[in-house]
Amino acid sequence: MMSLLVLGLLLGIRHAFEADHIAAVATLWSRAKTLSEFIRFGVLWGTGHTLTLLFFGSSVLFFDKAIPKNVANKLEIVVGIMLVLLGFDVIRRILQKRLPSDVLDYERTKFSETQDPQSENTGTRRALFIGLLHGMAGSSALILVTLDRTPSIAFGLLHILLFGFGSLLGMVLVSSAIAISWKRSAQNLISTNNTLQWAVGITTMAIGCLTIYQFTWTSLLNKVATTN
Repeated sequence: MMSLLVLGLLLGIRHAFEADHIAAVATLWSRAKTLSEFIRFGVLWGTGHTLTLLFFGSSVLFFDKAIPKNVANKLEIVVGIMLVLLGFDVIRRILQKRLPSDVLDYERTKFSETQDPQSENTGTRRALFIGLLHGMAGSSALILVTLDRTPSIAFGLLHILLFGFGSLLGMVLVSSAIAISWKRSAQNLISTNNTLQWAVGITTMAIGCLTIYQFTWTSLLNKVATTN
């Protein structure tokens, strides 16, 4: 039982390092004004992710009914659409700024001490929403594993909480790494900074498109198999 709980924690940490999670949180850097704010976005993502997992997990454990496969696939497609939109938003913000290509004035960057409360609130809500949506899409696989091995409802809920805490911890590590890299690039050349943003925007859109294709195709195959 103890090994299963430890496994849940480790799987949660690993879960945060999946490509779609990193891509989604990386897009938040264009809205973060300080390192601490960016890391807080990671914590909010992990909190939203854990809340959704706990909601779906407790529902399944209490009512003994797993999420249908076709519903899980549709949730993954929604996540793919979200990633495409997030990547597009990063590129849109780059084009709107139209920054010069000279050396960056650090006091005028997003890491200045001046913060816009409205922008901060928008980023906070966005980070929490992304975490909630990712939790919905990723909850089915976790729940199936939990139902197969958990000796009791209480143990299953603890397993989910540890998985969620591991995801939160992993995302804090991811956020810290991205934020430090972003700050260093912001203190060097704007061209380098813009290149990183373009890379994040395009990669996030690509991962979103791949997710949509993968789970749309899976849904079609499942539908054909069910019909036959």
